Amino acid sequence: MPRKLSTLRFILLPVGLTLFFLIGRIEAGLVVHLWRSPWPAFRDFMADSLYEGDFIGASDFGVTAAILCFIIWVYRRRGGSWLGRLSINELKFIWLSSFMTAILAVHSLKWIIGRARPNVFFESLGYGLLTQDQLNGMSLPGFLPLFGPRGIGLNSFPSGHTASCAILLTFSYVLWPKKKAVSLFFGLCVLTLSIAMGAARSMSGMHWLSDSVASVFLTWSIIDHNWHRMCNNQSRY
Repeated sequence: MPRKLSTLRFILLPVGLTLFFLIGRIEAGLVVHLWRSPWPAFRDFMADSLYEGDFIGASDFGVTAAILCFIIWVYRRRGGSWLGRLSINELKFIWLSSFMTAILAVHSLKWIIGRARPNVFFESLGYGLLTQDQLNGMSLPGFLPLFGPRGIGLNSFPSGHTASCAILLTFSYVLWPKKKAVSLFFGLCVLTLSIAMGAARSMSGMHWLSDSVASVFLTWSIIDHNWHRMCNNQSRY
């Protein structure tokens, strides 16, 4: 990836924070609209995961890719030559970035922040009694104090499923020095998948849209940082 893109990580977080707060001011009504008009097949496919005992789902792609890269990295470290088109650094970059984002950063923030999931939040307010004007007037709903009760209904922020899709951006970085057009196309596909995941998670009442926005920009920032620390301007094989 060109040296000029090394400043990308300094742009992503401010842009992500801006979108997070802008969407947070209007998202209550949007989330309820998605929740009331679900697309069951789409919603369920995006939510399912082999690693949670379900059928294969969209979030499995990123997780499976990271696991395979780790296995191949171990094999290559022991002297194997299988899949030599990926360097040791590239393999490490992919699985380590995935671990740092989808597991460490995302799940740590979930338990530190303790944001209520939409279904829990609206049920506590009396979902059926809220008017559309009241919904539209809500902003950044569901945050609790830093130290408060925890549980499955209070770990909405950020979205782990969306982060599991966004970690596929690591492959776009690896492709960039070799095939820029393919890299850009793949990156757009990953961002589209991440946006679709965010919408589907709101359909299920499990995440606010701002949870998914935060996941994409947080994951992307960590990936970009790792790329320039681990792979950029280094020997590729």
